[in-house]
Amino acid sequence: MWIQYEHKVVEDKHRVHSNSKVATIVKLEARNQLKNLKQGAFESIITYKIRYNDALKAYHDHGIPPKDGMELAMDFFDGLDHGRYANFKVRYLNSLQIKTITAPKDLNTIFNLADNWQKPKALPGGGYASTYAMKVDKVEKEIYPKGGQQEW
Repeated sequence: MWIQYEHKVVEDKHRVHSNSKVATIVKLEARNQLKNLKQGAFESIITYKIRYNDALKAYHDHGIPPKDGMELAMDFFDGLDHGRYANFKVRYLNSLQIKTITAPKDLNTIFNLADNWQKPKALPGGGYASTYAMKVDKVEKEIYPKGGQQEW
């Protein structure tokens, strides 16, 4: 009985959420789920990779032809959080463009590169910036002659 329960849990975990029972529509939703997967702003890269692998499993379970490793790697790369990985993404794409590096061969290659990327850290303490404000002690209302504002 436990084995049947485990199998059911695994099946549910990789199921694509769809209102349709039509295979073509479910496959479309599986492809879209994988294509549109993005790392959350507060999500670790490890959790993102687990979600990506789950979506990839659902993609394959529906009989969709598999993508090659380079495609999977670049899809994963594209879904990385822009806030934390913007510098990495720009430098990586520029390096690919000028051919100083080669495209990643598989998902684990790009995962390891992104995971080991050194992110800038904020300096402890404050800087030496200053803020100045001016305050007017008394506000005087201008008096205009009858008929409206004074023309210049």
